[in-house]
Amino acid sequence: MAARSVPPQEASSVGQPAALMRFFESAALIPIIEVAFRNNMWWSIPANISAELYAQFQAGNDAVYTYDWGDQRQGSWRPDNEDTTINRYHIDFTTMTQKNIDNGRLRTVRIVWAADVSTHPQWTGQIPQES
Repeated sequence: MAARSVPPQEASSVGQPAALMRFFESAALIPIIEVAFRNNMWWSIPANISAELYAQFQAGNDAVYTYDWGDQRQGSWRPDNEDTTINRYHIDFTTMTQKNIDNGRLRTVRIVWAADVSTHPQWTGQIPQES
């Protein structure tokens, strides 16, 4: 069975609590740029970077940005053959694709809207106790 998008006015009729619907109706929505990843998953570009990219999209421009992976992984940008943790990307909003400037990897992108409060992840570090 294929999933279908449910308009907010119909959501309470398919089991969504009314209080939750009121919250999302009043929440400020912000654009998040997402990049296709393996296993049919999407990687959400952080909200601050997404805002800058979306501004370029609204202006009718392509966008170029860098992402520093920090201690998570090695980057593809290798100035003077030195390792970095940085990747450089070009997004073509006409074709909705992102290209890694250094290795040529091409991925699709999409724009989603998220409630501003839901874009700041917080992990408590708690692990449930086994019963």
